[in-house]
Amino acid sequence: AGLTAARELKRYGHSVTIFERDKILGGMMVQGIPIFRLPRETVDVEINAIIESGIDVKYNTSVDATKMQEIIDDFDSVLVAVGSVHPSNLKLPGLSGDGHTISGLKFMYDYNMGKVANMQGQNVIIVGGGFTAVDCGRSCARAAKRLVGAEGSVTIMYRRTEAQMSADPDEINQMHLEEIDVETLMN
Repeated sequence: AGLTAARELKRYGHSVTIFERDKILGGMMVQGIPIFRLPRETVDVEINAIIESGIDVKYNTSVDATKMQEIIDDFDSVLVAVGSVHPSNLKLPGLSGDGHTISGLKFMYDYNMGKVANMQGQNVIIVGGGFTAVDCGRSCARAAKRLVGAEGSVTIMYRRTEAQMSADPDEINQMHLEEIDVETLMN
């Protein structure tokens, strides 16, 4: 949303500055979607076209209340487009702060930024059947030798059937080829 708004505002003749928390632009396109589903070259071409139209970018700039006030004081208008940064976590006894659970958004961010910790010899269980769960499972399986080792496994546990998963039939087939176990009707 931020890049699209920047592009359109620039087209209408406005000066535009983007404040980006990370060292790269793209939000969920580069932080949440794995490269095998959305090639980075495709994203880079689009982002570069937007930036090269004359948009200023301030990378590695977190915006807290103080920074936001500075921005409000320095600019005529402010558009906040921070994306989906707060995960929807399971609320089950024993999961909070146990060091063994991670949200799908955090895993995908870490995976896409090359920050996934060593998980050798571990079994990974992904709870859910939506796009994020499928992306986590496939990303983990694609790097299985590095992430879980030969002894580890990747399993998706979903409360409905495979037919009701967000993934299309090809992705479900790819999960099976990547040796991801899919346990359905698990609540």
